[in-house]
Amino acid sequence: MAGACAAAPGSPGPARSGGSLKPAIESSAIELGAPPWRLGAASVGAPVRRRKRFRLPPTAAWMVVRMFGEAFLGALIAFIVIDLLASFIDKFDDLMAYGLFRPAGIEYLVLKLPLMTTQLIPVAALAGVLLGLAMLNRNGELLALQGLGISRMGIAMPLLLLAAALSAVTFGLNETIVPAATRRSKYLLDGVIHNQPRFVYNAQNWLRIRGGFVAAKSYDATHQRLDGVRVLQIGPQYTLRAIYSADHAQWNGQGWTFSGLKRLDLEHRGALAAAQAGNFHLDAKPGDFSFAILTPEEFSLSELDQYIAKLRRNGLDPGSYLVDRDVKYALPLSCLVMVLCGLALSLDPVPRAASAGRGFLLGLGLGLGYWITLGFTISFGRSAIIPPWLAAWLPNLLFSLLGVALFLTGEER
Repeated sequence: MAGACAAAPGSPGPARSGGSLKPAIESSAIELGAPPWRLGAASVGAPVRRRKRFRLPPTAAWMVVRMFGEAFLGALIAFIVIDLLASFIDKFDDLMAYGLFRPAGIEYLVLKLPLMTTQLIPVAALAGVLLGLAMLNRNGELLALQGLGISRMGIAMPLLLLAAALSAVTFGLNETIVPAATRRSKYLLDGVIHNQPRFVYNAQNWLRIRGGFVAAKSYDATHQRLDGVRVLQIGPQYTLRAIYSADHAQWNGQGWTFSGLKRLDLEHRGALAAAQAGNFHLDAKPGDFSFAILTPEEFSLSELDQYIAKLRRNGLDPGSYLVDRDVKYALPLSCLVMVLCGLALSLDPVPRAASAGRGFLLGLGLGLGYWITLGFTISFGRSAIIPPWLAAWLPNLLFSLLGVALFLTGEER
């Protein structure tokens, strides 16, 4: 029996310490101080460190992009319908007087869509991020993705790339479709619906020409005709030499033909002399008067650059046109800024309705703050309080820094 109870050769026998058996957990196989077991590349008993991944798997990336795309398109369509309805209500009396379902009225509303779309894409992008990620957060997908080791930057990268593409699309629309559509819609409203083929000038529509200034009460772009023409002729030291006035001026393809042209001579100090004017050449073309009545939305960048160069050649300060040119570069990037701010507030790994609602409200507040800031900076730039480039780019810079700070704060949390 003693031999039967003896330990088999090569097997660990029962060790005694103080007359008691050594616990099985302290056997030589898992003895304290011995190296831990290894299963593949991981060690049993060693802490497992999960490496963060900065790239989403294709399936997960498609899910995030699809949720953003559905929310973005829904928000964009809703905002366009609301804006179009507001425009229809604003012009309701004019459209009803002209004829609600006449072709020009319908065409006028349709041609307003390109400008509305480019103006509403940044707002819809912000709403798309907030709503799309809120739905992912509610169902726990964000928590699952981060539980798999995917970083916040990995989740955000597809949406940032999509926002950059939207910025490029917005810039392209502003350069191609929007100016032509806006000009046509303005012509339909003033020239067809209001039945006013002549566009009335304001005080700001004086033009600088070589040797003086010219203004007109109205300009008929269709027939290239000026009414109520006034030309101020100045000397080398900006002294007023003469004032020319005419009832009408008609463009004949090579120059202006005046009707009822008169001249008031002011060259001799202390003497005024009115006389019939002989041949008078007006150094301006119909295109110059057309540009004078255009709003910034009706310019493309090339046209705006040409007009700014013309003002400078004539010795005038371009003023607000410099701000408008820089805004044409900076405003499309607001899509990227809005998406960045929305991501910083929406990538909450805890799927709680309270946190999602708080992030949604904060996101809308940030979007409203961006447009208010942009309005102030543009006003300051047009008033020459700050440089034009700073007026256009300051909101993007401020809210980009704010979005990055919020994003990094969430990453640490």
